[in-house]
Amino acid sequence: MREHADFRNGNSPAITDSQQMKTTFRLVQAKNQRITLVLDVSGSMKMTSNGVKRIDKLYQTAAYFLLKVVPEKYHVGIVRFSSRAATVAPLVKKVLEANGGSSSGGILILVSDGEENESPSMAQVTPTLIRKEVIVHTILISDKADQKMIKLATATGGKAFFDSGSYDSTDLQSAFRSTIIDDDEGAPGITPVELLLESISVRAKEEVMMFVNVDSSVGRDTEFTFTYTGNAFNLHVVVMSPSGRNYTANGANAHTNRVTKQVTIAFNETEASSHK
Repeated sequence: MREHADFRNGNSPAITDSQQMKTTFRLVQAKNQRITLVLDVSGSMKMTSNGVKRIDKLYQTAAYFLLKVVPEKYHVGIVRFSSRAATVAPLVKKVLEANGGSSSGGILILVSDGEENESPSMAQVTPTLIRKEVIVHTILISDKADQKMIKLATATGGKAFFDSGSYDSTDLQSAFRSTIIDDDEGAPGITPVELLLESISVRAKEEVMMFVNVDSSVGRDTEFTFTYTGNAFNLHVVVMSPSGRNYTANGANAHTNRVTKQVTIAFNETEASSHK
C-alpha cells in the first residue's frame, strides 16, 4: 500500500467532506460440518478375535466417537450396509444435502472389512463425490478389506486407515479420531485432547494399575473412559488422584453405559500430576 501513488514518499492525503467513503464489511462464519458414518454390518463383521466380535468393537468405537469426539456443531448421519453397497450413491443427497444444505465439504467415513460386490461400484460413484466436493475417509479392517477403498479416499481428498481386526488393537479408535483432528476446518478448543489410548487384557480377579500424567494446562473437564467386553458387574474401576482421593464407577461424576459397555469418570477440575 505504501507504493501506491496516494501514499508514496510519505504522502498522506487528507480526506475532505466532499469525498464519500464507503466501507464494506463481510462476515465470515464457518459452516456447520456434515459427517456421516457408513458402517459395514455384513456377516464377516461378526468374526471374532479372542471372543470379541468386530461388529461389537465397531459399535463401541463409533458410539464413543459420536458422543465424545465429534464437536456438537456437527450434523451427523449413520448408514449401515451389508450386501447393498448402493446406499453410498444416494447418501450424498439424502444426508449431506438434507434440509437444503450443500454437500460441499461434507465428510463420509466408510468402514469395511470386505470387498464390494454390487453396483454402483466405488469407481463409479467417485466422480459424483468429487464433483460434490465430498471428502471420504476410509477405514479398512483386516487385510481382506477392499484395497479400492484407499483409492476412493485419495481421490476425494480423504485419508485411508487400517485396523488389523485384532481384539487388542487401538487403530480403529485412532482412525476415527484422526478424521476430526486432522480436519483443517475443525473446531480448535472444542475437540478433546487425548492423553492416553491403550488396550489391555485382564483376567478374572486380576488387578491392573496404570498411571496417567495430567498437565495443569489440560486438567479441566478431564474424563477417563474405560471400554470393556464381558460383564460389567465383574468390572471395578477406580481412579486415584495425586492427593489420594478415589473416584469410582458408582460415584456422582461417573456413568456406566451397559449398551456400549463403557465406564466414564469425569472431573471438572483435575489435579495436575499422575493419576492411577
